[in-house]
Amino acid sequence: MNRVRIAIALGVLALACGRASDQPRAGGEPLSHWRREARLVSLFSFWNSEKDERRHEAFRRLVEIGEPAVPALTQLLLEEQIPVSGDALNALCALGPRAAAAVPELVRAVASAQRADAEWALGCIGPAAAAAVPALAEAAQSRAPQLRDAATHALGQIGGSGRAALERAARDADPHVRASAMAGLAPGRADTAPPREYLAAALADPAPEVRVRALELANPRSREEALGMVDPVLRAMHDESEPVREAARAWYTRICQSQRDSASLHARVLAGGDPGSRAEAAWRLGSDNLEHWHFERAALSPETSDALTSALSDSEPKVRIYAARGLSSDTKAHAGLTGVLRESIAAPGLDARARVVGAKHLFALSSVPGDVEDAYRDGLRAEDPFLRRDTLVAIGEMGRAGAGLRPEIERVQREDRDLEVRERAGWLLTQLADRSR
Repeated sequence: MNRVRIAIALGVLALACGRASDQPRAGGEPLSHWRREARLVSLFSFWNSEKDERRHEAFRRLVEIGEPAVPALTQLLLEEQIPVSGDALNALCALGPRAAAAVPELVRAVASAQRADAEWALGCIGPAAAAAVPALAEAAQSRAPQLRDAATHALGQIGGSGRAALERAARDADPHVRASAMAGLAPGRADTAPPREYLAAALADPAPEVRVRALELANPRSREEALGMVDPVLRAMHDESEPVREAARAWYTRICQSQRDSASLHARVLAGGDPGSRAEAAWRLGSDNLEHWHFERAALSPETSDALTSALSDSEPKVRIYAARGLSSDTKAHAGLTGVLRESIAAPGLDARARVVGAKHLFALSSVPGDVEDAYRDGLRAEDPFLRRDTLVAIGEMGRAGAGLRPEIERVQREDRDLEVRERAGWLLTQLADRSR
């Protein structure tokens, strides 16, 4: 009996070895090995165990194997009992069009189980997943935002008939469906509308949530694209809906942070944006002006100087102050700046930081302590410790003329909650005493 069992075991082992030898391999191991390893899960998600390392290696090897591993990856994605679907999704997306064999199974998952991860995988496969368009178009009508967004993103990635389905969704009676359709129609693929046309059409939608979504998704790839989109964004800055106005301001800030801004873009926002965006544009344009002058001492850009000069008559005092700040690098413009700054820093309701900025540049032009002392007192009483510190620096730049603020500086040294501010005040008092000798 033992001999029979041993013979059977050896036969099974030989068969298994034979099957393994026929399988595609990676890292010296067959597909079946990596499929088993991919199922390893640590009991404690916060602990990076050996099992986790082995699982990550398994998915890397499955991607290396490529198309033959697609059925295994699809099974790992869709089996709910095994918590490795995120790894499987990443692997299928890494394969992209090479994972086209998974389309029928993924379509069944979308249609029957409403799986957002299956929708994302279909989007990663791209045009090769065109057979999934009907199921994805139906999923785009779902009441679940996660399913809608994943479906519309996939339709956009598939293109062709997928884009046609998105255009129908963009005309749906439900504004939530239209908002989700914006994700698939957003610029970035060959068959999408130019960024300016996309944004202009989306901002014409009667639902504020659609207009907000369009602004959130409008991510230009270059300075030229950003400049081309600025006109509809400027209109959105004056939209009747506050969330839309906020989204438009956020678009401008995002473009600046991603370094897709330009002097031309700032000039357009300075001329036609909302008050907050105009102030930001004046600051950024002014900063470029000051930096340009500092490094090159060359003639300033006419576009920049003209935009800042026009802003000197803006209705908002902060915009006027920031415009004057930028023009302070141009000696030819100095004659008109003193009056603008003197009037603007005294405007009611102006925040303390803008007053301090204006006062600093005003004193550099007028050398009159009385022009700026009230603004600096406000700066030293501000809640922001950084502003209090910056105000002390600005007073220090006045030289002996800052002596009139000595009582306020002494109060700061005694009472301020911030150690760095107190130390700066003490240093400044020492400097004023030295200068008075």
